[in-house]
Amino acid sequence: MRTAVLLPLCMLTWAADPVPVIAPTPADVNAPAMPAQAAFLRAVAGAPAIQAAQERIFAARRAAGSAGRLADPMLGAGYARKSTAMDRWPMYDVRLEQALPRWGERDARRAKALAETAMTEADLREIIGDTAAEIAAMLAEAESARAKAELARAQIARATAVQTIIVARVASGTGGSAEQLEVNSRLAALAVERDTMLRMAADAEQDVRGRLGLPPTALLPIFAAPDPKSIAIERVPGIAAAQAKSAEADAMFQEARASRYPETALGVRYERELVPGDTMTTVGLELRVSLPVWQSASGDQELAALARRRAAQHEAEAWQFRARALLGRAERATAVAVTARSAAEATKGRISAEYDALVQAATTQSGPGLTAVLGVIDRLSEAERQVIDAEVAARQAAAGLWRLAPPDLPTSVRAQP
Repeated sequence: MRTAVLLPLCMLTWAADPVPVIAPTPADVNAPAMPAQAAFLRAVAGAPAIQAAQERIFAARRAAGSAGRLADPMLGAGYARKSTAMDRWPMYDVRLEQALPRWGERDARRAKALAETAMTEADLREIIGDTAAEIAAMLAEAESARAKAELARAQIARATAVQTIIVARVASGTGGSAEQLEVNSRLAALAVERDTMLRMAADAEQDVRGRLGLPPTALLPIFAAPDPKSIAIERVPGIAAAQAKSAEADAMFQEARASRYPETALGVRYERELVPGDTMTTVGLELRVSLPVWQSASGDQELAALARRRAAQHEAEAWQFRARALLGRAERATAVAVTARSAAEATKGRISAEYDALVQAATTQSGPGLTAVLGVIDRLSEAERQVIDAEVAARQAAAGLWRLAPPDLPTSVRAQP
């Protein structure tokens, strides 16, 4: 009967091999010019949200092309009937009028259009960064869930080997049914944990496909993150957007100041009266000047523009603090992941020694209960799970750096009206 117990024990020893954790580490994926990162960026470039932002840039550039131009000339026509006590006659007139901009108004419109274009471009970079960060975080979550599912499978294999030993010991009269019930309950819980992790991985992967506009069966890119050393704070999209808002506020101030000046229009008028017995024709050149009566609205608009500029300056300062916080978070998370890996290796070494001692003691018919081996296996799995959690936290922190350094993606904006 001892031989019958030793064979399952050999199976248990083989099943206790450590489960590999997520690889590569965040430090590895930060290496430049990796094929995985190139594939990741190609996938991000096809996201529908990014395509929509590129179309908005195209619209802003086309709108900026017409800024500062003279207004389109307006053609008007009129008809009237004049009458006296004796006669009535019709009168026709045609007017061609060209409105002229106020002093400084065209420059303000050009500056405003350029600022709006810059904001749209900053918005695109922000969307690219957010999309890349969210997709990378989802990929890290999916890889973590699959690593935990593999860990649960390894635990099931170990617990199944323990169950085989317990069955053999019960058959030989040296084991109890309580141990068998306990290991059966443990196997059921592990199966639920495995299926839960697989579901979480599938959900995260489908979320990635949804963000990228991919079919449900399409292959996913591999996780990638930017190199923290290559990130320049002054090029963060949020800061660029704040600078564009400040420029827009300056243009709005100029536009409000221009509204204080009079409006002018230059036109040509042709008038013809069909007087009975005679025809009267008038051709004239008109200059229309309209003076503003009240200027309270322009003053409020100027104050509003100054407030917008101050708000943009505060936004830029906030983004500087946020960028430093994200960089620090990624650095700390990576350091914790390294510490967790080294600590887990030492912990697994001690637990493996304890595990070998328990297995050796279990070879005797009077040895300790094998449920103690389950506890050792749990502690070993917990050490591996801590490494997985630390590495996925480091990856998600590194994924957030895409918000600070959006990649340059190939645009697909259609060059058509």
